[in-house]
Amino acid sequence: MRRNPPSAGFSLAELMVTLVVMAVAVVGALTFFDMSTRLARSQVQVAGLQVSQRVSQHEIARMAAMAGVGGLPEGIPPAVAQAAGIGTAGVFPNGLAVAMDNNVAEDTDLGGGGPALLTVGDTDVLTLRGVFTTPVYHIEPQVPLTLGPGTGNMVVTLSTVVDVGVTQDLDPLRRALDVSPPRTEAIIVYDRYNPDAFAVLEYVPGNSVLGALGAPTMTIGLTLGPGGTYSNQYGQMALGTTLLQGAAGQAWTLPGGLTVQLPEEIGAIGLLEEYRFFVRKEYELPGVPESRLAPVLTRARYYPGTGVIHPAGALALADNVIDLQLALAVDQPVAGVGIPDGQILEIGLAADDDEILYNFAGDDDGLASIGTSIWASPASRLRFLRISTVVQGDRTDPTFPGAVVDVVEDHDYVASPSIFNAGGYAKIRKRLVSTTVETRNLP
Repeated sequence: MRRNPPSAGFSLAELMVTLVVMAVAVVGALTFFDMSTRLARSQVQVAGLQVSQRVSQHEIARMAAMAGVGGLPEGIPPAVAQAAGIGTAGVFPNGLAVAMDNNVAEDTDLGGGGPALLTVGDTDVLTLRGVFTTPVYHIEPQVPLTLGPGTGNMVVTLSTVVDVGVTQDLDPLRRALDVSPPRTEAIIVYDRYNPDAFAVLEYVPGNSVLGALGAPTMTIGLTLGPGGTYSNQYGQMALGTTLLQGAAGQAWTLPGGLTVQLPEEIGAIGLLEEYRFFVRKEYELPGVPESRLAPVLTRARYYPGTGVIHPAGALALADNVIDLQLALAVDQPVAGVGIPDGQILEIGLAADDDEILYNFAGDDDGLASIGTSIWASPASRLRFLRISTVVQGDRTDPTFPGAVVDVVEDHDYVASPSIFNAGGYAKIRKRLVSTTVETRNLP
């Protein structure tokens, strides 16, 4: 009789060894997958920080370098401003082409009569004015700047041909002004042969003939009269200015009662714009303060010098920007301030010992001495701005050893209340970048 062979298979010991090997392999694969996921997540966070920094720094630096284009000066000498009855308006650091508000209060509303635009506390607000989005147009030959009696009105005709073989495209300005409903924009005019002689007037749509796109001429209505919406605020930008070479023309009393000295002639004209950059308070869940703070670097357009927000409104530039800080470098050729004439010194000196304001904690004591001399003579000027932005990641990372944010320019996070070093915020990646911008378009 034939016997069947014993059944083939694995022993219990072999099965146990196999299961252990498989378990080790699976755990290793899962560990590798988890590490790869965390690495990818951190790389995405870092990439997001870099993108936010590039966008915010580029946009601010680009426009800061253009501040004052069109003939708007840095500001007004303090003594002249006070004599004109406007106090410290236009006086450093609240200038004309460049102005700043240092470490503003929590929930400062920059909405200008529109929807609320609240700021994050202890951040800076940068204001830039100039001809940014349209060209500066020449008038050839120059024309007298004469406002009509009682009305304060005049018209200026622009042409595509300004000289033999030289043309200018009127369509960018035509598109900016030909909107419905019409807007009372600010128009800056100046004497090309005497650039310090300028005026800011209000655009009057009803007195203008813009024409069709491509038309060779257009007529711009202007006013500083009582019928204007913002003519009083626009006109005050020229208060206290010094018109060189005896080029003072008509003296005009603004609707607010102050008198401004106008240039005798004008040969250039541009659409004057104002933009403010600030950190707007937003939350991860919109409208829910209990959720995580997720601030947004914002650029808002205003009618220049009015505080009224322009119909162009506010634009979000970069998410998760928790701080915007500015340091202003000036050169004042004034003796007795503890520094050699013409020399700009750097961080670490006591207040009043350098010419860079707001570059370390508590550095605002120098404002008194610098504020009384900056713009007091043509040799004094704002040299550069240092723009510092701090961005945070869009989520927490429990394994990340977050560093404490201590001082950024003159914002002392340790001394002043700050949530960004506490709780879950301490486990969020943060990145600081600073850019120095020369104000090359200012005189």
